[in-house]
Amino acid sequence: MQRRRANDSVHWFMNELSARVVAESGIPSDRYHLGKLILQSFKDAPDFITQIDGGTGESETCQSVLQRSIKCATAFKNVGLQHGDVVVLMGLSHIDLAIPLYAALYLGIAIAPIDRTYTVNELYESFNVIRPKMVFCQSEKAPDVQLAVKQLDQTIEIITFDKGDYFCNFSEFLEKNGDDTTIEDFRATDFDPDETISFLMSTSGTTGASKSAIASHMNLAISSPNLWLINTKKHILKPTFTTMVPPFMTTLIKPEDRDKCDFTCFELLILSGNAVPVELVKELKTISPNTEVAEIFGMTEMAGISFCYEDSPPGSCGKPLGCFQYRLIDMETGKDINVPNQRGELWVKGPGVFKGYYHNPKATEDAFAKDRWFKTGDIFFRDEHWNFYFVERIKLMLKYMIYHISPVELENLIRSHPGVLDAAVTGIPDPENGDLAVACVVRQSGSGVTAQDIKDLVKESLPEYKQLRGGVIFINELPMTASSKIHRVKLKQMVLHMERE
Repeated sequence: MQRRRANDSVHWFMNELSARVVAESGIPSDRYHLGKLILQSFKDAPDFITQIDGGTGESETCQSVLQRSIKCATAFKNVGLQHGDVVVLMGLSHIDLAIPLYAALYLGIAIAPIDRTYTVNELYESFNVIRPKMVFCQSEKAPDVQLAVKQLDQTIEIITFDKGDYFCNFSEFLEKNGDDTTIEDFRATDFDPDETISFLMSTSGTTGASKSAIASHMNLAISSPNLWLINTKKHILKPTFTTMVPPFMTTLIKPEDRDKCDFTCFELLILSGNAVPVELVKELKTISPNTEVAEIFGMTEMAGISFCYEDSPPGSCGKPLGCFQYRLIDMETGKDINVPNQRGELWVKGPGVFKGYYHNPKATEDAFAKDRWFKTGDIFFRDEHWNFYFVERIKLMLKYMIYHISPVELENLIRSHPGVLDAAVTGIPDPENGDLAVACVVRQSGSGVTAQDIKDLVKESLPEYKQLRGGVIFINELPMTASSKIHRVKLKQMVLHMERE
C-alpha cells in the first residue's frame, strides 16, 4: 500500500484564509479568531455540503449553516449573552448541535460540551464549576438538568433541541429571539483570541473533583490543523477516516459482529484515548488491509494531538510537532532525560497548551512547572530517531470505555463503610473496555464485611460506569512508598496475580 504523505497544504490554506480575515478586519490577532475563520470559510463555499445526519440522511450546506448560526448569534445577543459567558451543549449528534457552537465562537462565548448521560449530581458538579448561562439538551434530559440547576444560586435557561412539554425548544428560541441580520451585515465580536475561551473541556483530576480545561481560540487555531495534515480524497460523500478509542474498536471487530461494519471505506483509522494493543492493530490490518492505522496520543490539555504520526513505527505515537517543545523528566531526580530509551514523565510547552483549569487556580498551579511547562502525568520514552512511545499513566485516573473513573472517589466511598479500615482502587486492563476498577480492601479488626457488601455500596452510590467490574480483594495491608503513600505501581502489579471476588 502506498502511504499518503503529510505536507504543508493545510498550513498554506490556513495562512491564506487567516490573511484574508486579517486584511478585512485590520486586527493581526484575528488569524486565531475561530469565529471569524469559520465565518469566512462558510462564505467561501456556500454550496458545499457541510453536514450530513447519518441517522436521517438530512444534509445542510455552508450557506444554510451560516444563516442559522448567525440567527442563533443574534438570539444570544438579544437575550443578553456576551463575551466570556458560558453555554453548555449536551445533545445527540444531530444537525442542530453545531449551530449554537458556531454562534458562540462568533461572539466569544465559551462552549462547555458535557456528557448527556451525566447523573443529576454530576451535572450539578459540572455546572457549579463552569456556571453556564444557558444549557442546550434533549427534552428527555431536561428534567435532570432542571434538578441540577435548582441546586445552584444562579439562573440558567434550558433550551431543548427537540420539542418537549415544558421547555423552550431550539426552533422557538431562534424564532423568538433571533433577528433578520443578513450575512453581509453580521460582524463577529472583536476579542483577544489568546485570552478568550473557546471550549471548557471536562477533565477529572485525581481528587475526583470536576475540572474544566480552558482551551482558548488561539490554542485550537494552532493545534487543530495538525489533525488534517494527511490528505484524504476530496469531493466524495463518504467518510475516509475516523477516530475511535481502542476498547470500542475491539468491540466492533468481534468475530460475531465485524461483518456489520465495513471498514474498507476508510483510508485512515485513528486510535486514541487508551494504549493501543499490538494485537488490535494486527487484527484491523487483516480485516481491512488497505486501511492505514495510526496510533495517536492527545490530551484535552493540549487541545488535540501531541505528536506527528506520519510514518511512525509500530507502537509509537509519532515525532514532535513544531508547535510544541518537549521534555522527558526523570521522576526520581527531576532532571531532563537526554538519551534514547529511558523512561520519564512527558512535559510540553507551546501555544497549543491549554490556559489552565477554569475557576481552579490550585489545580492550574499544580499542572505546570516553572516557565509554563505542562506536566502531562504520563510516562514516555523516545528512540534514537525521536519517535515517542507511551508507556503508562502516572495519574490515578482509570478509563472505562469513554468514561473516566477517579480511584480516590471510590476509595473515599469504600472507606465510609464501618467494616473497612482502608482501601485503594486500581485497574486491570480489559481488551474491550479499557480499565476495570478493582478495590483492595483492608478490613477492620473483627469485621465480616464481604465483597458483595462493597459492591452493593458502590452500586447504590455511583453511576453504572464507576462500578467495581474488576472485583474486590481483601488484604492485610496496602503497599506503601517510603513517604507513606499508597504504592500505586505495586498495587497494580499485585491485583493481576491475586484472586478477585
